[in-house]
Amino acid sequence: MSNKTADTMPYETRPRAGVRSYVIDDGVTLFAHSLVGVDASGFLDKWANTAAHEFQGLLIDGDRHAGTLQSDGTYSITGDSTPAAGRTAPEGHVDVSGLTLLSVPVNSAVQGSVNALVYCATDNPADFVLTATANVRAVGWVSRFVSAGVCDVTLFTPEEFLAQNDLAAIAPLTENSTSIGGTQDDNFASLAVAWDGSTDPTAAEGALLIDAIRECAAKINELIAR
Repeated sequence: MSNKTADTMPYETRPRAGVRSYVIDDGVTLFAHSLVGVDASGFLDKWANTAAHEFQGLLIDGDRHAGTLQSDGTYSITGDSTPAAGRTAPEGHVDVSGLTLLSVPVNSAVQGSVNALVYCATDNPADFVLTATANVRAVGWVSRFVSAGVCDVTLFTPEEFLAQNDLAAIAPLTENSTSIGGTQDDNFASLAVAWDGSTDPTAAEGALLIDAIRECAAKINELIAR
């Protein structure tokens, strides 16, 4: 038994408390301090405006055997589905604590943008915008205004990201005078057109009431299920 005399580490490690480890998609190169998500296949990937991507956080580093540390201190790691014998597929370590990024560019941000949702279509935090992207939802919010186009941005945790997407998936109720007969279809039948409440409802008017009740019950059940 003796103390170490060099930087040797024959064991891989997995982070805990605020950092999670994910297998990186084959052939994908990730850079430290980039935004990352889990793709539809369950692998860690660059954050992108891609349907089914789920935001995770900011890449910190990855497995020692797979990462590359450049002379300027920058770090990258590439996924490999066929690692060398005795090695596991490279994993990236991601800060999932909901970091606040200080003084980052946010396109068109003003003082009134505080608490506004922040979106990004790439893995680069320099590309933050305040307008929704086509396929994915917000990755965080403006927590402090610094100057025109510059803000502190607090990232969502994976759980917060999933929660906002989950609720957004519930279609809003609307009123539609053509929806009659008690079918649950995200539309209220137009009660005001057929019945003003001053008399007992007719059979047709009763069908409109049933429609409204079914719509409300279905939405309540959707919320409970989430």
